[in-house]
Amino acid sequence: MLRAAVVAGAILVPGAIGAQGSFVSPGPQGEARIVVAASPHGGIGAGVGVNVPAGYYVRAGPGVTFVRDDARGGSTILGAEVTARFLLDPFRESRWGAYAGAGLAAAWRDGCSGRAYIVLQAGVALPGGGSWERSLEVDVAGGLRAALVLRPARARGR
Repeated sequence: MLRAAVVAGAILVPGAIGAQGSFVSPGPQGEARIVVAASPHGGIGAGVGVNVPAGYYVRAGPGVTFVRDDARGGSTILGAEVTARFLLDPFRESRWGAYAGAGLAAAWRDGCSGRAYIVLQAGVALPGGGSWERSLEVDVAGGLRAALVLRPARARGR
């Protein structure tokens, strides 16, 4: 009878076992970026965004970027995007953490009507950094961009 009660209790009252703990902190993670846009509208800019885990291997979220194009008379480009990136090392088992992603973006240049783009990106999280994760990222969305991305380091994982 006691065995039946223990088995019934184990089935009816599930609990987490230590080995089942999450490797990924579930909360949102902010990010800041310094952007160098190459073509067709070159310039230097900055951006901010946020991402949340969408499983162990995927991070998704929105971001905005502002680029100043001094080569074309000081025009400005404002971009908004929603991307998802697939992490090859979400558990931070190696020093380097490669990822690839895709999404949708829109860009407005000096108040003109916006244009929509598909975003393709590739990046690598750099080793070290302490409380900040640093990444180098290259993406294509109506032109080529390179960025240095700073994110607060997650307690566990990337």
